[in-house]
Amino acid sequence: MIRDWRSEIRKKFVFFGSYPIRMQEKIITIPFNYNEFLKSQKTIWSYSLKKVIDRYIIYSIIPIIILAIGIKTELKDPFPLATIIGCVLLIYILIKWSGLYQSRKKFFKRTEAVAKRYAKDSIERVFVFYEDKIEYQDKEKLYKLNWSLFKPYIVFKDYIFLIAKDSGTVMFTISKSEVGDENYSEMCDILKEKIGFDKVLK
Repeated sequence: MIRDWRSEIRKKFVFFGSYPIRMQEKIITIPFNYNEFLKSQKTIWSYSLKKVIDRYIIYSIIPIIILAIGIKTELKDPFPLATIIGCVLLIYILIKWSGLYQSRKKFFKRTEAVAKRYAKDSIERVFVFYEDKIEYQDKEKLYKLNWSLFKPYIVFKDYIFLIAKDSGTVMFTISKSEVGDENYSEMCDILKEKIGFDKVLK
């Protein structure tokens, strides 16, 4: 029987094509940089602040409006309810602003202490991007996390933010200045394929 060589080639091609091509692992090693670490933590704080600052501003405006209404109607109303409510709300929001300020102080104090310890121990970060997961390790810890645990990544001030899907916590930050333009671009392509891209924040 005469064999059709074209048919044989098609069969082999289809058989080979049935196996997906796995991504080659990508390794990024980032030596510790004291100033860069402080900058990255400030960026995380700025990102976290963006999520609450609008609410705080609105909560600050509301008691001022209520107070203005109360003062305007105070002469006509023997019981200035609006003024009382406005004062209570104003005190409440001032306490919230004070709490935010104290949280900021504690955050940066803790950040500076961690930075000094990392500098002393020469902590080096290593990211490994696999087909099905991302691995992070340094001298103190090792994480292996499936891509499904992350939200689509965002870019904020040239930092890649990898954010936990359940808690919304920023788990990892990687800046363009740390890894260089080529690695940064390649990482963005990998992350876009694995978890998707959300947006660029200013």
